[in-house]
Amino acid sequence: MSQITLKTLKFSNMFSYGKDNVISLDKAKISQLTAPNGSGKSSIAMIIQETLFNKNIKGIKKADILNRWSKEKNWNSELTFVADDKDYVVSVLRTGAQTKVTVIEDGKDVSDHKVLDTYKMLSEILGLDFEVFSQLTYQSSTDLLEFLKATDANRKKFLINLFNLEKYIAVGDTIKARSSEVIKS
Repeated sequence: MSQITLKTLKFSNMFSYGKDNVISLDKAKISQLTAPNGSGKSSIAMIIQETLFNKNIKGIKKADILNRWSKEKNWNSELTFVADDKDYVVSVLRTGAQTKVTVIEDGKDVSDHKVLDTYKMLSEILGLDFEVFSQLTYQSSTDLLEFLKATDANRKKFLINLFNLEKYIAVGDTIKARSSEVIKS
């Protein structure tokens, strides 16, 4: 998993937000949003998810992300972050059914021609899939309860994925297989 620092989120016309919003996310090691229900806290996490993964934890459709009170016909977001000592800028522009995604790495455009391939590349840069990233960026009391109520196997699977420990599972399986061979001979 990469060392990731989210820096700045800029966005317009998404969910209940209007034009030209900017949030600085790197003022402290952890950012926590607190406000009364209905203030748009969940929307911030979903905007970050949409920017990096082209989907959101609540499954809200692209057409429903556009602020319904806005006269604009598009929404956009831009997230700057650092991963493995490289600076990235991810920009998303959504107009109707058309999405344009641009990824700049250390000042160079590394976007793929296909939107889905660009998002796949972003997931590799982050070293996280959508599910793990969502757990890290969006915590509600319901999500925490789901983790606590999950079976041991599902909690183990989540934690292995979160901490990128798959290789150790493979090593353990190899050791078990070899020890079984030794015992049989």
